[in-house]
Amino acid sequence: MWTREETRALVLRADDPPTLPERFLEIRRVIEDEEAGARELAAVVRKDQATSAVLLKMANSAFYHPNGPAVASIPEAIARLGFSMSAHIAMTMSLLYGLFHPLSAASARKLWTHAWCVGLLAEGLARRQGNDAEGWFTTGLLHDIGRVMLATRVDLGYLDALGALFGEELVAAERARYGTDHAEIGRWLLEVWRLPSWCREAVGAHHDADAPHAALLVQADRLAHERLPAELAFEDTPEAVQALLETL
Repeated sequence: MWTREETRALVLRADDPPTLPERFLEIRRVIEDEEAGARELAAVVRKDQATSAVLLKMANSAFYHPNGPAVASIPEAIARLGFSMSAHIAMTMSLLYGLFHPLSAASARKLWTHAWCVGLLAEGLARRQGNDAEGWFTTGLLHDIGRVMLATRVDLGYLDALGALFGEELVAAERARYGTDHAEIGRWLLEVWRLPSWCREAVGAHHDADAPHAALLVQADRLAHERLPAELAFEDTPEAVQALLETL
């Protein structure tokens, strides 16, 4: 058992503060640079073989490539997928190798795929509502980062003990065990990483159905848990999310 203060100290260790992966930050800088485009994004993607392979695989998938010749270069893949989707894939891959890698392969895949689903759902819902789609994608992608911190910085037995829980049952169990929950921990992290206040507050309240500022993220998280397959493959997620959004 840990107190809230003990958990916070372990997550935000002064001698080893948590940081976002450098490639994640590079991609965000490209997205935020109004003069940057596919060329700059391709330069970042090429630095990582695994990300390059995933980008090419998705560009040649049935969803994005029903007919025509296969593409074999990163610029061609970005052109087919679109700048935004290509950037989102690269950001998500950077989290897998930068933050999720200490976890077991199965645990990392489960948390990482759920984060990818929620990011895409949040983006789609935000675009419908005329909100900041890019910002909401990032918020959705990072919404469960507190779970990763609990599993890697606080309690190596976290996923064995609580990994099968979700929703209010998970939050209650975390508060009893750690004096806080993954949503609050996520808010701490996003504050350290200087993400916008609305993003931090949404992550901190994504299990609070009564929090109006987090309603979009609450909906995206719930849809991912309740309406998408638990073992959804990474490359199949965009098609599944699009199909789900079309039913709403």
